[in-house]
Amino acid sequence: MELVRLLLRLMHWSGALRHPSPVAGCYPLYSAALLCLTACFVATQVAAVVDRQAGADLDQATLALCVASTMCVAICKVLNILRSEQLFLRLAHELVVVGVVAVVVPCSDLFTVACVQRLGTLLRILERRVERLGAAASAPTPGGQRPTPATGRAVAGADPLHRALRDCVSLHQRIISEAECLNRAVGGALLPQVVASAAGICFLLFQVAKKTSFHVVETGKLLGYLTFMLSQLLFYCWFGDDMLSKSERVALAAYRCAWPGAPTNFQRSLLLVSMRARKPLTLRAGKFFVFSRQAFVQVMNVSYSYFTVLRSLSEA
Repeated sequence: MELVRLLLRLMHWSGALRHPSPVAGCYPLYSAALLCLTACFVATQVAAVVDRQAGADLDQATLALCVASTMCVAICKVLNILRSEQLFLRLAHELVVVGVVAVVVPCSDLFTVACVQRLGTLLRILERRVERLGAAASAPTPGGQRPTPATGRAVAGADPLHRALRDCVSLHQRIISEAECLNRAVGGALLPQVVASAAGICFLLFQVAKKTSFHVVETGKLLGYLTFMLSQLLFYCWFGDDMLSKSERVALAAYRCAWPGAPTNFQRSLLLVSMRARKPLTLRAGKFFVFSRQAFVQVMNVSYSYFTVLRSLSEA
């Protein structure tokens, strides 16, 4: 919880999120002032790209363009957090366990991935609970009888089985609700970040390929920025794929439990749980992009394709 409070405080200082504690009514003015300063900085970078003298220098133009795109993504994130303030505070109140170590991503990215990690932990707990339903289904009743699957009538020992199933369904619904809340809160800001990362990687690769001389400082700066763009995108794709795979394992856990020895009505209920679990929970950027390791490879392929097009046009 201390890490969550630190992240909330950092976002509060950045003008992105109102702190849960009572604050002065001038906080919107503070956020607007920081956004205006950032927008002015973006305008100077765009002016540097448009300027003819700066445009003649490929290194300076590419660096200004990458910095401008990064700052535009930051503005989009701040505006999205301000728009979804209540959703972020709700996620902060639900967040209990944070086991993420990262130093190269902004605090909003770390907060998002911490929420994803918590959902992954809850999915793992749900998977184990569903697997344990098999032991309850095959266990004899206190009177030495078992449920009769042919008639589907529940005897005295079937009540704990149905209560355990209801608990699993309740936990699953809670996880689905929090996943949708997370996507509504951050999905609008993640789509510009994906586009900016793909474009930045393409431009940086093009700049490295066009260099005719080796300079330690310039090359280190380009490679460092390229590593930052790659790690930021991979960070989301890695943990998004982890949540997706854990949600799919819930359906497998329902299949692995000893459902043949359970009553018929329990088997029907378990079938509904399995059908819902077949629709995996995902971390989305808007409604068009799902974060996964396969999606990371696709973004790299797109960036490399545009890089080859730029290189072919420059050599023509």
